[in-house]
Amino acid sequence: HRAIHLSRADLLGDTFEGSVPRRFSMTWTDSQRKESGISKVFAELLESDFRKVRQAYIRTIQVHCWRHGLESEAMWRLYCGPNEGVAIVTTYNKLFESITDRETRIGLVTYLNYQEDVLPDTNYLRPIMCKRVAFAHEQEVRLVRWQQADTDAELSGRHPEPKAGFKMRWNPTPTLDRVVVSPYASEWYVDTVRQLLAKWQPSLVKNLSWSELRENPVY
Repeated sequence: HRAIHLSRADLLGDTFEGSVPRRFSMTWTDSQRKESGISKVFAELLESDFRKVRQAYIRTIQVHCWRHGLESEAMWRLYCGPNEGVAIVTTYNKLFESITDRETRIGLVTYLNYQEDVLPDTNYLRPIMCKRVAFAHEQEVRLVRWQQADTDAELSGRHPEPKAGFKMRWNPTPTLDRVVVSPYASEWYVDTVRQLLAKWQPSLVKNLSWSELRENPVY
């Protein structure tokens, strides 16, 4: 479909999505509010009824997740199962340049101890860009889409049930560098991926490869 799916944050499976550490203070000075870029009305809502605001916030924000860094055996197991799966590979800059929706931002996730740590700053998107340290193995890069008007409407009761996600128009041709197949996949699986690439993304056929974890050991 030449699109990528951003899922509603409250449907990602982690009940801490969009929440804040226990030591977080909801006292906003005018300078903090201006620095964070949120409206005075929204700041007052945060102070007066934060739980309601947070729930509306995570129901009206959409997230799309990538991983940065070296290959991870754990991630193959967690996200692709025992004997199948592919990873598509790009760079942070190319992913940034591929964003076609003006309401979508990109950034690295910060991992915190939610019992002890505080938020790094008061940016209005900071809670959705933080996760618990138990998820640090993900080394996540997030695309986040949010419109304050949607959250305001959700708080007012005028908003219908938010959609489960958002499909952003996306062109893989200039964005993707490689397609990598799970180290535990079978030969037929690789052949199938190659055939699909030949049909839908021919330029990537030459850049299809096995995971580096499939290499033979040296004794």
